[in-house]
Parts: sequence; C-alpha cells; structure tokens
Amino acid sequence: ESWWNRWFFRHRVSSRLAEDEYLLTPSMHDSSRTSSRGSAITSLVATMVGGGVLSLPYALSRAGVLLGLFYLILSANLSAFSIRLLLSCARRSGATTYEEVALKAFGPRVKYLTVLLVVVLTFLAMVGYLILARDLAVPLVESYIVQRNMERFERNLVAII
Repeated sequence: ESWWNRWFFRHRVSSRLAEDEYLLTPSMHDSSRTSSRGSAITSLVATMVGGGVLSLPYALSRAGVLLGLFYLILSANLSAFSIRLLLSCARRSGATTYEEVALKAFGPRVKYLTVLLVVVLTFLAMVGYLILARDLAVPLVESYIVQRNMERFERNLVAII
C-alpha cells in the first residue's frame, strides 16, 4: 500500500470508512458475495499472465528505467485509489455492479455510458490479445509447421485459431 493511499484514507476518508461497515449491503459475508474457488483461481491466473505482463518489459525499455518506474508506481497508486473509491461508493449505495454505482451516483445517462465503456474496454482487450496471440504464434507456425512465410490472411487465421 502506497504512502499516498495511507495518508489520504487516514486524513480524508477514515471517518467515512467506519460508516461504510454499517452501509455494506448485502453483508461482506453474505453468500451472494462469494465466488467459487475455480472462478477465483481463473481470474487470478488471467490477471497475472495477461498481456500486460508480457508487454511491461517493452514499455519499460522504451520509457527508460526511471521514467518507466515512475509511471508504473503512479499507475499502481492511481489504481489502488480508484478501487478504494469505487468500493466506498458501492458500500454506501448498496450497489453491486459498476452500472448500479453509476446509476445511483449520476443517473441513467451515465449508467449507459458506463455500460458502453465496459463493452469498449472488453472489445479492445480482446483485440489486444488477438494481436499478441498472432505475434507469438505465427513465428512458431512458420518455423515448425508450414516452413515458409505465410500470407497476411494465413497469419490472421492462425491468430483466430
């Protein structure tokens, strides 16, 4: 946990967090808030081995060590702050999804905007994974299976398969 999160939540949000314990609906230990062990493991593995881990060394090499580490630490702190803020809003409103939080905080228009942003984010993540799969799989297929340079259509087909 970063110093910024500790300072911010100690000085600005700590009194509100005590109230959140009473506003959490359903309760943290409610059976509707649990998931299966398989789902948790799959989510954890997908997060750890995702395309971000594979692209992180390249991004750091392009930005340089100091600037890359600065951006990495900044991104981690902003992510930690935003998840705490989102959880606080969800606990206060009783919402269980992004859309419900947006609806209760800003109204129906922002709810639909949130749905649109989640769909776009999911689509772009899928595109990124397809590009990553193509970049990793095509050289293997060219070297060991077809033993020739493939055409663009064939490369895209390998990525989809």
